[in-house]
Amino acid sequence: MTADEIRALLLDARICRSGDDLVGLDAAEIARWESALGVRFPRQYRELLSAIGARRAQFYVGTDLFRPDLTEAAADMLDENDNPITLPSGTVVLSMHQGYQFDSLVCGGRDDPPVHHFLEGRGWTLDHWPSLTAWIVGAADWHRKYL
Repeated sequence: MTADEIRALLLDARICRSGDDLVGLDAAEIARWESALGVRFPRQYRELLSAIGARRAQFYVGTDLFRPDLTEAAADMLDENDNPITLPSGTVVLSMHQGYQFDSLVCGGRDDPPVHHFLEGRGWTLDHWPSLTAWIVGAADWHRKYL
């Protein structure tokens, strides 16, 4: 899914009123994030950041999203709760909600990798979404249905 297709999907789901509410990161900013995290993002994550990495309207409203510090925050959350889980090398946390759950993917493999979900008290759901595209489409469908 291209950045333009992502924006069109979110507009159709009424996540925003106009395309002006969706602003992506430029290639230089994405490269800075990759450098800071020591990874090369999968193609689909780069497309997502290019579509809405800077401004995302109501997409995952109330949730921290698309910040390079989320991976460290998730690791800290696991440590603080004496959780035996450690994040695999190359993990990037996409979203963190209220400090008790997060979604992540692992870089270095597929162009459109699965998204894993961690919920405090329940643990990991590996491959919760079969791909990042499924995660994006699922969020748009949820918004269309409930908001």
